[in-house]
Amino acid sequence: MKKLRFLLVPAVFAAGMVQAADVNAGAAVPVKPTLQSLKCATGMKAVSDGESLFCLAGAEKMAERRTGPFISLHKDGTKAGEGNYLNGNREGLWVFFDQQGNKTMEIEFKADNYNGKYVEFVAGRKIREETYVAGQRQGPQFAYDNSGVVTVTEYRNDRPVVK
Repeated sequence: MKKLRFLLVPAVFAAGMVQAADVNAGAAVPVKPTLQSLKCATGMKAVSDGESLFCLAGAEKMAERRTGPFISLHKDGTKAGEGNYLNGNREGLWVFFDQQGNKTMEIEFKADNYNGKYVEFVAGRKIREETYVAGQRQGPQFAYDNSGVVTVTEYRNDRPVVK
C-alpha cells in the first residue's frame, strides 16, 4: 500500500468486509470489526469511542483528528457503517448496513457534504438513487417502487424542476 502525502487511506478492513459462515444455520453472519481490523496510516492510532472505530492524527479536538478509515457499530458490535475521514470530514464512499449485515445505503462525500451518488436499499433492492453536487441534489433522481416502476424527478439546486 502506498503512503500518500495527504493521508488518504483506502477503506480496507481485514475483518468486516467479509462474512463468516454460520455452520449451524447455513447463513452468513456479520463479522464484528476490531481495532486490529482498521488499517491506519503510519503515525496514526486506531481508537474506539464505544460506538465506532477510527484513526486519529494529531489535533486538539477528537473530531478534527479523524483521518483515515472509520467504522461505526451497532449496539451488538456488528458494523453499522464504514468510510473514510480526511482532516475530520467524511470523504469518499461511505456504506451503511443493518444488523444482519445487509447494505442499506451508499453515500459519496466530499469535505463532509454529499457529493456524488446517494443510493438506498431495502432487502437488497435499490429503492432510491440520487446525485448530489456540493450537498445539493442535481439532475435526475430515481425512486423505485416494489413493482419495478421508476419515478424520475429532475432537480436543480436541491429543488425539483417544475415543467
